[in-house]
Amino acid sequence: MWPVAKDGTDSPRLFTEEFPFPDGKAHFYPVEWCEPCEEASEEYFHHLNNGHLLEHFEQGAMTYRSKGLKRMTPTNFVEVSPELARQQGMETGSVVKLRSLYGEATVPVVVTDRVKGDQLYMPLNSVEQPVNRLTGLKVDRATHAPAYKEASVHITVLPEKQADPLPAENFRHGTPAPQSGVKVERKWKRADYQLFGSRNEEKLVQITTSRV
Repeated sequence: MWPVAKDGTDSPRLFTEEFPFPDGKAHFYPVEWCEPCEEASEEYFHHLNNGHLLEHFEQGAMTYRSKGLKRMTPTNFVEVSPELARQQGMETGSVVKLRSLYGEATVPVVVTDRVKGDQLYMPLNSVEQPVNRLTGLKVDRATHAPAYKEASVHITVLPEKQADPLPAENFRHGTPAPQSGVKVERKWKRADYQLFGSRNEEKLVQITTSRV
């Protein structure tokens, strides 16, 4: 575990007694509040939030290669509140076009109470229909992170419909631990199973260090 001291000892917590400043205290970083870079307007009146999916890391360059994870979230989607779905005649599986000042993306709908009112949520893991098509060039003044949380969009409900973008075994439907994988307990009980490193030909090598 980091941090590792010169004598090789470590700690599961980065700071336990003091912070790496001359006075040992943490320093606050003051920021000045500023207006949102993109406000809702008469045309773009839905606020689009976005972020990661539990199933995938970043844009899914590696995790989308896992068949089990891909099956849990086979396509991108936008989460819509029940009240907004009623207003615009949408249901889970409806296909919508999201349009912002910068571009557009076409995705199926998931109706859920995880969002409220005119709030929308769209994962940012997709390569086929990325949320970056809808975001602008504004960035945070201190960190230079894109203004992902300040996108305003217009929704157009398209005539086509799809099945629920989230399969029945997805945990968002109340199914805990849906990931299919190695049944490790069954594997341990197999007659031909041996713990790795227990055979002579698989003897583990103990790495030792020396100080130069």
